[in-house]
Amino acid sequence: MNQIVLDACVFSKQFLDESDSYQARELIEQLVQRKIKMLVPNLFM
Repeated sequence: MNQIVLDACVFSKQFLDESDSYQARELIEQLVQRKIKMLVPNLFM
């Protein structure tokens, strides 16, 4: 099973307009397209 653990800053960039936010969006798009499971710490929720 393909899976990856993402840091909270990757998800926060989805909501913040920062100079590198587009890279975080592209990363998540690629993970979804490739059906790679994304894991986050319990505290994230």
